[in-house]
Amino acid sequence: MKLDNNIEKDLITVGITSYNSQETIGNAIYSAINQTWVNKEIIIVDDNSDDKSWEKIKEYKKNKNIRVFRNSENKGVAYSRNFLIKNAKGNYIAFFDDDDISHKDRLYFQYLNLKIYQNFHKIQKPIFCYSRTEKKFNHKNSIVFFPPGSDISKNNVRGKKIAEYLLTGKQKKIYSGYYATCSLMAKTEDFLFCNGFDDKFRRCEDTEFAIRSSLKESHFIGVNKILVFQNMSYKKYKSHSIELDYILKIFKKHSNLFNSKKEYKFEILWNILKYKILEKKLFYAITIFLKLCKLDIMHLLKKLFFIRNTFKQNLFIFKNYDENLK
Repeated sequence: MKLDNNIEKDLITVGITSYNSQETIGNAIYSAINQTWVNKEIIIVDDNSDDKSWEKIKEYKKNKNIRVFRNSENKGVAYSRNFLIKNAKGNYIAFFDDDDISHKDRLYFQYLNLKIYQNFHKIQKPIFCYSRTEKKFNHKNSIVFFPPGSDISKNNVRGKKIAEYLLTGKQKKIYSGYYATCSLMAKTEDFLFCNGFDDKFRRCEDTEFAIRSSLKESHFIGVNKILVFQNMSYKKYKSHSIELDYILKIFKKHSNLFNSKKEYKFEILWNILKYKILEKKLFYAITIFLKLCKLDIMHLLKKLFFIRNTFKQNLFIFKNYDENLK
């Protein structure tokens, strides 16, 4: 796509965080360099990798548009992203993951959506833009996840209802979507206004960020086009059990957003059930299911009814889990 040079007044920072990504970091960096948006800088933060990632990253030091940093110890992706936000010179930041590839026009499409949305709705609140993402398992099987708020002519995907959706799934379908940082772009000042990522979260930091940002009346929009190709690589620090631990930490941190202790307990058990099914620990899952029946069978039936829209998606992940566990 040929871009109008007049549109590229804003400097965009492409932020890449890396940890033990020696096999994929080169493609991720090339994906950033290859963006058609000319007025950009690239910042790469290595989280003290113990493989050859840092050696590969250092090779890009000579590129005048690339700055590289390395944490003195492994501090997690949230810490690395906050460091990147504080050091960004760009008016906007787009996050790229170390094992993903972005469409060459990703910066252009997301920038355009942010500008159109802000001008159309005349708002001064933070706006966070995501995109469709294709998740690929084992380099062959894939599934597409849709972003929140993909219709930018509407401005109803905002505020506390997003937090309620992410915690309980109770809100309308318009709040559903993939709130992953690997497809996120926004103004640098909006990341700062929402206090960045909580560095206590080594997983699920993107969900926790979206919850807090929604409480500041942020707006969430999306480009209804696949701009990120995400390679799913299950590693020890990405296991379902670790992810569940951090989801439960999110619940604890934001327990005040639940309507009752019963709702809080239900959501904890519901999420344990989901992850035990993904881990194929079916006997354990049946035990949790029976506890949910006893706690609130009517709410459980409603939950099962509402997840019919994502059943195919969840079944796909369930089938592909074992062969990708590394």
